[in-house]
Amino acid sequence: MNRRAYVALGTTALAALSGCVGSSTGEDGGEAGAGGDAASDDVPELDVGGEHLADLSHPDAELATHAFEYVGESTQPWAVVGTASHTQEARADLQVSVNFIDEGNTIIRDSYDLITDVASDQSAEFIVEYAGDDPERVSKYEIVVDVR
Repeated sequence: MNRRAYVALGTTALAALSGCVGSSTGEDGGEAGAGGDAASDDVPELDVGGEHLADLSHPDAELATHAFEYVGESTQPWAVVGTASHTQEARADLQVSVNFIDEGNTIIRDSYDLITDVASDQSAEFIVEYAGDDPERVSKYEIVVDVR
């Protein structure tokens, strides 16, 4: 297994556990996650909106869900998580790219997740980590999905 597969496996496991350890703000601005436990008191509540840039995304790409969430105690505890798919007949790779933007409309970070070998009838989960130690600076994000 290559390094990316281990990273994807590890981040997927963290995303699965994220609902158990904290709260975050979902795509519609409502609270997502379980919350209410002692660990969630240390997690800031962030109201971060996201925009799917469909005109920059591949025409065969589909974005089902996305939200900026606390994904747990890791080196990068905040990420945009969601699901995407494609409509091509053959298996393909999906690249989900995110620009993290501050209140001054400046891109402060960018990152991506590559999901390999996705069939056209499958949805794939992605986790695009925010590689900064200041998630409170993020006021919004832009997301683009590419099919390779």
